[in-house]
Amino acid sequence: MKPARGTNSQDLPNAFLPPLDDASKQIRLLKVEPAGFADEIRCTIASCELGEVSAFNAISYTWGPEQPQREIFIDGLRFPVRQNCHYALQQARQYRSSIPIWIDSVCIDQDDLHEKSAQVGIMGDVYARAATVLACIGQSDAALTFSSLI
Repeated sequence: MKPARGTNSQDLPNAFLPPLDDASKQIRLLKVEPAGFADEIRCTIASCELGEVSAFNAISYTWGPEQPQREIFIDGLRFPVRQNCHYALQQARQYRSSIPIWIDSVCIDQDDLHEKSAQVGIMGDVYARAATVLACIGQSDAALTFSSLI
């Protein structure tokens, strides 16, 4: 897997995501550090060939409103995410946290229309090749609802 390029900035703009040489065959995966549910989300990101990655989990969730935003830390740098993405990652790290995660809003460069188009074209393959697809249907007062789809 190719790691992200370094930067001295405190924020991680999409330009500093690890490159995809072929966005129709490669993906980025997050490795989320184990932590408590309410702790900061810290992770690393790397690119890899979709057909060669051994195991990863994919997260399916609704993006929700743009605001409020939360932040995660990728390779020590701040990366803004929507509230629903943050919550889905909080849930996912409690489930097999040693397995890398693919989540579209972070792993696809949302500012690169060519990459975004190519990645949307392979999303079916991404979900099909995932060891587990985790479906986060949002926060619930009754219970935390996070289930695994087969």
